[in-house]
Amino acid sequence: MRILKVWIWLACLVAPSFASSMEFQVRDDLVPRLNQLEYIYPPTSPRDYSDVRPPAFSGSNFAGDNGYDAVFYLSGLIEKGDAERFIKFHTDRRYYSQKIVLNSPGGNFLEALKIGAYLKEQQDPMAGDPYAWEFAVLDGDRCLSACALILAMGGSIEGPRIESGAEVGFHMGILPERQAQSTANVRDIMNLTYDIVYEYTQLIEDGLLSPLLLRESLKHRTAKSFYFLHAGMRSWQMGFQPVAKPKNAPTINLVGLDQGAIFRICSAWSYASYDKLSASTQRGIEHFGDYEPRLPQAATRMKDIFDTLGTDLITRKLPDAQFDVITCSVSRNKNGLVSVAIFDPNLLGVEVPPPTCKGSRRMQGWCASSPTPTYPLNVPLLADSLGCSGGVFLKKTPTDLQNWTPDWAEMPSTRTGVAKREVNIRPTPGLGDTPTGTLAAGATAKIEDCAITNDRQGVFFRIRSGSQSGWVSARFILEDSGLMYPVTH
Repeated sequence: MRILKVWIWLACLVAPSFASSMEFQVRDDLVPRLNQLEYIYPPTSPRDYSDVRPPAFSGSNFAGDNGYDAVFYLSGLIEKGDAERFIKFHTDRRYYSQKIVLNSPGGNFLEALKIGAYLKEQQDPMAGDPYAWEFAVLDGDRCLSACALILAMGGSIEGPRIESGAEVGFHMGILPERQAQSTANVRDIMNLTYDIVYEYTQLIEDGLLSPLLLRESLKHRTAKSFYFLHAGMRSWQMGFQPVAKPKNAPTINLVGLDQGAIFRICSAWSYASYDKLSASTQRGIEHFGDYEPRLPQAATRMKDIFDTLGTDLITRKLPDAQFDVITCSVSRNKNGLVSVAIFDPNLLGVEVPPPTCKGSRRMQGWCASSPTPTYPLNVPLLADSLGCSGGVFLKKTPTDLQNWTPDWAEMPSTRTGVAKREVNIRPTPGLGDTPTGTLAAGATAKIEDCAITNDRQGVFFRIRSGSQSGWVSARFILEDSGLMYPVTH
């Protein structure tokens, strides 16, 4: 109870002033745009996998005037009295299917708390209202401060959607700058209170959203300091649903895809799933061990494995020396597009049995697989596994050395790798420009940056090797450390 009182007191504080004011609109013109969006990351259970990524929103051609479906667009600064205004606005416009789209810099936390509580109450199945609710922040929009509180509270039941290119920022309730300056001890008192609440959050293990989200938000206590979430793996771990237009999350082609890249993808996916499903582990498991094979096995083309085994669906155990229980399956279709799946009995129990080998033929641990569902491998998943989550270049050093890094580990300050085979160096990321040279097979390179591209390669590294520098396809680079960088940022 004491924690709850402190939390409510903090939520009642207001954020700094912004120029615009909050508006509530019915925006049925957004329905076609919402219906284009697809989930980036797979469902929690393999039983729900399919060869086609499912739509992120329930499809509808209805307009709001027919009483069935509507898109409510909430934008601008959240000010005193907005909760009452919104409740009246919404009460007069109730529909069977409701999509709430948010675009706000934040504002009054008390009003946001009231709006969030109202939206959450409306979705209570015991209330008897069969409304379908879906919440989103769209590409180019931002939902910060008090707005993020509305998104988390209102959208927690179904998982709020964050479109690629959108930004959600969390921090704690703060006083207006002029009031904080005129009250000498306010900052010290608030910081002390935050620290107390922060310690208590370590005892919180369950909830509609990740305990880690609250813990991270508590670290940000000024108007310009936020814990940001984008359409990446970290958001997915915390219960949000990253979404994108198909062109922004294309399915990976088999061309140039090797065993090393697949191992990283399955490892990253496995650990992110564990973090997502096990709230009690979220404080520590933010990184994963390096299960990637070394050269020359890492450079083995997946196409060669498929062709040698004479099948379009293969499987193997991840070479985890400690457990050896995680199964990675990969499939290809007639167009050369790739789908993957991971099966971990520690997470799934007997709900979905892992695939088994058909016959005795093997190639580097892979075998022809029994029928099993897989999920389309898209560029964002590849980028996460290569340390380029959301197009952001991730550093090698973990954020929590004490909780994760073994005593014997020495974390390098830079990322380096070796070319698995000869690869073109280009002046810009992507396949559009003519190569300026090649990086020889086995050559060592320093990895300086990354970028996501909408071509069949998907992710590029900016490298420097001797006198050469430029951009190369990231899937051709094998990082040479025995430890991997964080899955998320």
